[in-house]
Amino acid sequence: MTGAPAAPHAEREPWQKTDVPSSDEREPWPRPAPPPRDLRDDRPTGGSWSTAGPVLPGGRTQAPVPGTPASVPAPPLRSGDDRPWPLPLDDADAPQRSAASPARRTAPDPESEPDPFPAAAYTAEAGRQPWEHPDFADGAEQSTRFIRYQGDDGWDEPLRRPPLFRRLIIVAVVFAVLVAAFVVLAFTRGGREDESPPPPTQTPSTTAAGNPSGPAVLPAAAPPGWSRTAAWTVKVAAPSARAATIASTTTAVAVVSPEKKVVILDPADGRSRRTFDLPPGEFHGLRIASVDGKPSVVVHAGTQLAYAPADGSAAPTALDLADPDAMVTYAGDSPLIVARGAVSVVKDGKIAPVTMPAGATAMAADGATVIAAVPVGPWWIVTPGAEPAAITPEPPRPGATIYKMAAAGHNRVAVMWTGPDAATVTVVLYDAGSGKAQITADAPLDEMRKTAWVWGTDGQVAALGALVFDLKAAKASVRPGFGPVIGWGNLLYGQNSSDAQTFQAIDATDPNRAPVPLGTGVPLPWGAPTGSLILILDTTPSTAPTLFALDQVRTASPAPGRST
Repeated sequence: MTGAPAAPHAEREPWQKTDVPSSDEREPWPRPAPPPRDLRDDRPTGGSWSTAGPVLPGGRTQAPVPGTPASVPAPPLRSGDDRPWPLPLDDADAPQRSAASPARRTAPDPESEPDPFPAAAYTAEAGRQPWEHPDFADGAEQSTRFIRYQGDDGWDEPLRRPPLFRRLIIVAVVFAVLVAAFVVLAFTRGGREDESPPPPTQTPSTTAAGNPSGPAVLPAAAPPGWSRTAAWTVKVAAPSARAATIASTTTAVAVVSPEKKVVILDPADGRSRRTFDLPPGEFHGLRIASVDGKPSVVVHAGTQLAYAPADGSAAPTALDLADPDAMVTYAGDSPLIVARGAVSVVKDGKIAPVTMPAGATAMAADGATVIAAVPVGPWWIVTPGAEPAAITPEPPRPGATIYKMAAAGHNRVAVMWTGPDAATVTVVLYDAGSGKAQITADAPLDEMRKTAWVWGTDGQVAALGALVFDLKAAKASVRPGFGPVIGWGNLLYGQNSSDAQTFQAIDATDPNRAPVPLGTGVPLPWGAPTGSLILILDTTPSTAPTLFALDQVRTASPAPGRST
């Protein structure tokens, strides 16, 4: 199918070095895929940005612990790790698995939908031009004056072409017939424009620049409830263990292309909204976060932090980082910049320093506001140019003391308190600004030794290690052994300590609903653009991984692996 015109904001920025490849440069046939390999990739934990909702009602609830006894070991996640990218699973010291493992080819599932493009047959035919004879090794022999046919005795025999005079007569007759047919057609239609309906549209895939290129099917198993047929696809640069090349929320998608460009995509159809060059230097990661109150695509490379509106409405802004070793984290709505103890945020299009209270550590940034704390409390709300405001939380019961300041961000602070007994802790989720308790729940201490902080990309669910939160209902429940990685809607995706090789989906709104395994070899998703698609990364070929935006399976009732 022909490529659609470029989006109005897809023009090249002044700092771009090369143009985005046009749709005319795409090869008409896919290249044969090399054998699959186990490519490590990773992603950020938690949601990229979310508008903080109203203060939820307080109240303490005893967290149910369904199914598995409390002695199940905690998930392999790093406690207090504020780095934005988790480590791979197969590292002995690595606590977290990538949120998008390589999609491995598995045996066909008899209950899954059939593959309309069998990979082996399709790639075998892809390298053959339509005019080539399968017996010829190259085009030189095919251009001979003789074509061959197989005689009755099985031997190939030369077949000489007809004389020149006879061929000219045949050409003249064919030409006359075509002219006559054209004249008759013109008179019968009376010169009217073509009123025939257009050919049916196909589900587009996209190149790295976000231009339509035809339908695509995931060459591996899809998560339960999702079709292998993609609404769109895009080529991406391979992510590393510390630098994600994919960022997604329910309203925006951004990727780093194999040509080292940042491509902002329309989440519905995968078309490019804007493309710009990566800043020079080592690539440190891509996120979608709130910058000056707007959802923005943020990229850290070299000594620069560049950002552009996620809707593609404006050119990127590049900010110079004073320290080449500066670290950018995203525990909250916005980027937090930390370099040699100095803390900064982005405010009014500039990097603004923030002065920390003595002994406090910056935990997260929500806009230009930094949440800082000491290990046993209290926490502070700090903004550039203003005095820090100390918040002392109220304990969940008389005599309880702070066990750990567990996490912060998205206008929330999660505090672990000593529990009613030595084997239990009490977790309280507070409003960061007021200190009011929103959700209170008890949890086994063994389940809370690793407390990865994951915020759903649409702000409906969250998780602190094995304790998952239904933010709308202001409830929490313990999921033994669960290690969260990403979430949206009512679902959280992650791994379980009892089976680190098979990922699962948890319904945070229903503690009695059993976890849904994604299946052997099925990777974790990278997001849910529009809320009705799911992003799965296929790393075959590993030199140019493909991101598939899969559609839902059309069934009468929702599938268990899908958000409702």
